[in-house]
Amino acid sequence: MIQTTKPQLLLLNEDFIQQIIEESFVLLEKCGIFVENSAAMNLFAEAGMHVDRTNQRVFITSGLVEESLASTPPVIKLYDRSGEKESIIGGDNVHFNPGSAAVTLLDHKSQKQRKAVTEDLVRFVRLTDSLEHLHFQSTGLISGDVPDIISDSYRMYIALRFSEKPIVTGTFRVDGFQPMRDMLAAVRGSEKALADKPLAIFDACPSPPLKWSNLTAQSLIDCARSGIPSELISMGMTGATSPVTLAGTLVQHVAENLCGLVICQLA
Repeated sequence: MIQTTKPQLLLLNEDFIQQIIEESFVLLEKCGIFVENSAAMNLFAEAGMHVDRTNQRVFITSGLVEESLASTPPVIKLYDRSGEKESIIGGDNVHFNPGSAAVTLLDHKSQKQRKAVTEDLVRFVRLTDSLEHLHFQSTGLISGDVPDIISDSYRMYIALRFSEKPIVTGTFRVDGFQPMRDMLAAVRGSEKALADKPLAIFDACPSPPLKWSNLTAQSLIDCARSGIPSELISMGMTGATSPVTLAGTLVQHVAENLCGLVICQLA
């Protein structure tokens, strides 16, 4: 039997990793997280957390974080449009998608910057669909030739129309989630079928330092209640919106993402 191994790059030892996690627990419990979303505040209050509604701050105990981690599945499965091809997110699996979400692009003919239009979205989606090493599609361009109020769902429609691959997406409007969910459910056949075989994962980014906005917290809640996975992306800028040290930035990064995970699990 031939055994294959994957290369590893380990930058931190286990003791230091554990210290970062423990300090993030202290940060959540002592300093708390700024949460703009009232529904998320209610979830924390119902879970017995100290909620300061005047200052919109929630203080989260390590016990609740541990419970949420324990109830979170170790892997997430995404399926293509047909529901046949399965991609496992978790463990040592690595997947690539083309990212998001460009408001403008550099026109290759004129070499000038301009807003993307529908034709660009279609080409982008078709190109991504043809590249075997990009496992997922993304709503990577924002179309400037449709009203802003439908831009989220329009990007989703183009991706579903012209690609078989699972979609990494997100919403820029609180009320943008429902039409996107409805389209995904329509492709699957029902909301239950969508929950059984998710076709998309929604990005949700905390706002450093230590904040979940009304929009992103609502996205976590809506996705959790629809059986759609969320991807938490903390993006602290070292020395600006997070501590100047990498270790301090990692502590904040972990705290922000753990708060998002708890919102998902409570919902």
